[in-house]
Amino acid sequence: GRAVAVVTHGGVISTFLTILHGQPPGLWREWLVNNASLTEVAWDPTAGAGRLLRRGDDAHLAELLAEEGDAAG
Repeated sequence: GRAVAVVTHGGVISTFLTILHGQPPGLWREWLVNNASLTEVAWDPTAGAGRLLRRGDDAHLAELLAEEGDAAG
């Protein structure tokens, strides 16, 4: 396998996660992710299935948020 990056809106990610977990796509709100966060799935093309590795990880934004807070005040 190879690594592939997909950049899209959170609603698309949430809907994909419902399908990944065998849920109806209408339950996408149960899988909300933060803006600019990272969601990682290990996909097995042979099985046509994936495994969620991380969801809505926004730790990479912590430094920016701290700087923004300092600037505000």
